[in-house]
Amino acid sequence: MITIACQECGKLFQTWPSRRGRFCSHQCYAKWVSQNRRGPAHPMFGKHHSAESLQRMRLKHAKISGGELNPNWRGGIYTTKGGYVQVSLHLLTKTEQKQLASMAVRGRLYIPEHRLVMAQLLGRALTPAETVHHRNGIKDDNRPENLQIRDASDHKKEHWNLIREVQELRAENERLKSLLAISPPLG
Repeated sequence: MITIACQECGKLFQTWPSRRGRFCSHQCYAKWVSQNRRGPAHPMFGKHHSAESLQRMRLKHAKISGGELNPNWRGGIYTTKGGYVQVSLHLLTKTEQKQLASMAVRGRLYIPEHRLVMAQLLGRALTPAETVHHRNGIKDDNRPENLQIRDASDHKKEHWNLIREVQELRAENERLKSLLAISPPLG
């Protein structure tokens, strides 16, 4: 460790030689930057980007934000672990993006396909309270005739009823298995 004086306040502090720190704290650094890197003192003051550098920045932003220029682009459609199909907002037209952007989860570039199909049928964005139900229960079957818009509470009740029915059928199945184990079938 070496002892050096802070460039802003003059206070002595210890640091590692490899760190080359010139400031004792973030506050001193921020104060120095605000005083010495503004206006004409800033190294980029009065300089403009060339057309080539602007194009490189646009491409870099496009790669970061998503779309076909992103190296992870897989066609704009993927299926979640839960079985729902997600569609990239980049596949939509600009007017559709503006109209349906409120349906996308904040910060995400994908929208559930079943909600997209229903919104296109209705001609408006769905509200968060509106739920899209798959009539046949197949989560990736997003044909318009298989989709139905529901109130969130009614949708949840229907699914709970289905879960309860499956549980009852499993219990009945176990009861019948135990009866068969006790008395083997006549044959």
